[in-house]
Amino acid sequence: MSMPYRKKNKSKRTNKKPYNRKPEKFEKNTNEPVRKNENEDFAKKDTPSLSVKTKWAGLVFVVFITILAFIPSFENEVSNWDDDKYILRNTQTDLSFEGIKKMFVEQPYYMGNFHPLAMFSLAIDHKLSEKRPADERHPFGWVDAFWFHFTNLLLHTISTVLIFFLAIRIFKFLNYRYYLFSAILMAALFGVHTLHVESVVWLSERKDVLYVMFFIAGLLSYTRYLESNKIGYFILTFFLYLLSLLSKGQAVSFAITLLAMDYIYKKNLLSVKTIAEKIPFIALALIFGIIAIKAQQHGQAIHSIAEYTHFERIMIASYGMTQYLWKLIIPLHLSAIYPYPFMTHQFPWYYFLSFITPLTLLALFIFRIKGRNEIVFSILFFGINIALLLQIIPVGSAIIADRYAYVPSIAYCFVLAFAYNFFLTKKPKLKLVVSLIFVGYILLHTVLTMQRCTVWKNSIALWDDVIEKYDKAVVAYNNRGSSKKALEDFDGAIADFSKAIELKPDYKHAIYNRGTARKDKKDYKGAMADFNLALLMDPKFAEAYHNRGITKDNMNDLQGAIADYNKAIEFNITDVKPFVNRGVAFGKMGYYEKAIEDFNQALRMDPENADAYSNRGLAKSFMKNYEDALLDFSKAISLRPDFADAYYNRALSKDKLKDFDGAIADHTIAMRYKKDFYMSFYYRGLAYLGKGEKQNACADFRHCLQLGYAPAQTAIDTYCK
Repeated sequence: MSMPYRKKNKSKRTNKKPYNRKPEKFEKNTNEPVRKNENEDFAKKDTPSLSVKTKWAGLVFVVFITILAFIPSFENEVSNWDDDKYILRNTQTDLSFEGIKKMFVEQPYYMGNFHPLAMFSLAIDHKLSEKRPADERHPFGWVDAFWFHFTNLLLHTISTVLIFFLAIRIFKFLNYRYYLFSAILMAALFGVHTLHVESVVWLSERKDVLYVMFFIAGLLSYTRYLESNKIGYFILTFFLYLLSLLSKGQAVSFAITLLAMDYIYKKNLLSVKTIAEKIPFIALALIFGIIAIKAQQHGQAIHSIAEYTHFERIMIASYGMTQYLWKLIIPLHLSAIYPYPFMTHQFPWYYFLSFITPLTLLALFIFRIKGRNEIVFSILFFGINIALLLQIIPVGSAIIADRYAYVPSIAYCFVLAFAYNFFLTKKPKLKLVVSLIFVGYILLHTVLTMQRCTVWKNSIALWDDVIEKYDKAVVAYNNRGSSKKALEDFDGAIADFSKAIELKPDYKHAIYNRGTARKDKKDYKGAMADFNLALLMDPKFAEAYHNRGITKDNMNDLQGAIADYNKAIEFNITDVKPFVNRGVAFGKMGYYEKAIEDFNQALRMDPENADAYSNRGLAKSFMKNYEDALLDFSKAISLRPDFADAYYNRALSKDKLKDFDGAIADHTIAMRYKKDFYMSFYYRGLAYLGKGEKQNACADFRHCLQLGYAPAQTAIDTYCK
């Protein structure tokens, strides 16, 4: 349709030059609508010129306050919550080619998880740490926890630094006027947040701090790809994602998290290019997701969904989401375990109110808060990374866990940084007040984190804290009982195990543990009752067979003990201990060759098993092969320098070979490591007699008699009158 012709008004001609519109700057056509940021013009005019020194000063502050918050953790011991398996009894500490092959290929599942890279990092710490053998207080050995705590904090600090640079890139893209101070706020809050204590201080959670470091590094690399479109950054992102997955399967959420990054960078989420870029990441996520499920099944960590109805599962998920958000804002009433409600199907009223949280987030997402991309991005980031952890499919024994909030907390830190920039931009007169409020909030987290670190001081302190907050947490009673048992507080241990059984009568591990405490207390009848009950619940419970075998051995039922050891081996062929103890039983029955066969098998499985060497030496000494016996005793001592029984048995073999000086020296060392070792006093006295030192011999016999060894009186009557 043509416009009507309009005559020019020649009478109103002027000498003004015609207006020439300034040509617009040519820009790359992305086929995407560009939304003008409301701070854009303001930022271009008023962005402070911040020096490089200011930037690095901010980074130093972030690192300093992060380390300060977690400094108390260096005083903490190794706990008995999986640390005994990951640290003390870790079977994957060999850093040779064969050992690494075992971690990644041959035996990749460990404790119901596939995390070979995390196991590799723990193996490095094992090499750096001072190790001591098992003793009465540390039945699984002892490891200096310093390097493990150091590495965990180092990885967390690196993640915090990466958050700092990631925040700078995103906030600069969004044209934040106070992008640097917002980045400092976001990184500092992430570094000191009290909800991160479990991930950083719990040594067994090495997988958490390691996978998150690669996760954040991958996000940073992806922002570089979005800004430059260089394929090298895309490949680097994929590689970092793979490393994150090899550290912990929870990293599968990274593939979808990239969509949130696309959104904040204003990419068209439905474009073919955007979708195609995610295909390799999603494919890898599916592969590792299947591996993770198999690993959880292998470790029997996935529970029956039938325990709760579908509606109850959704309600539990809503409650979990509410708790995570609440504890991110106010990190109080934290606990190592948040137990499920008991199966009464009558949930507390606040569980029903928790539906408000996901509905509110959904409403915010749909309405976009007047087009605020930052809010939508935060909801996307949080939802993507928390969705798989809301116990829709039940994993573990806790309804929520502080460690699950490690990555989702990034979204919360982002929201606060956005709010900080928003208030400073809109209300510049309140800049000082707003800054003080946010700094105070960070300092509050720092203090709470320092206090929370002390809760993890040792196992007793940890489980006391849980029981104080959840007096029906059966796992806490069971674990505190194990801690007391290790400290030889058998009555306290039995009381805790009994409380756990009272709360959960079918808790087979508490029943089994009470049996071991009763065994160590020499209440063999009570121990047998507990082991029998545990085996009635689980006829393939290998450890129960093994400890019932030890109990029968102590009751001189050697045939019954051997039968139980056979069952323990049948149901867990990889456990060395039943082979060693069956060998001991064969030795007591005089079947020395059979005993040596079992000790040889144990040493093939564990070439550094000091007990197997010592017991094999004892069997050889009974066969009068004293020279070979000495070699085995010496090897046992080299592996465990404070092995009192090995010194004692080596002394007896030396005595048989007329090496009285050597025997006396070994008995003396045995007494040093084993208090009131009356047998060494007695036999050292005989060795002194062999040397003709009657006075020293009689002194040992008299001391031995004072310790209650009656045969010493005969020696005194014979040699000391």
